[in-house]
Amino acid sequence: MAKMGYASGLVIGLSIGYMVFSTGKPQWLVMMVEGDQQKKDRRARRRHRR
Repeated sequence: MAKMGYASGLVIGLSIGYMVFSTGKPQWLVMMVEGDQQKKDRRARRRHRR
């Protein structure tokens, strides 16, 4: 029973993901990823200075 729920959730999630990315880059996701990358870069630079 649990496998059926997992499989159907996986199929639905992949379908929605495909539709989102096929229409173009979702700006909210790009901003989250780029924002996290910039924070990591800043932290690395601060540690390197010391």
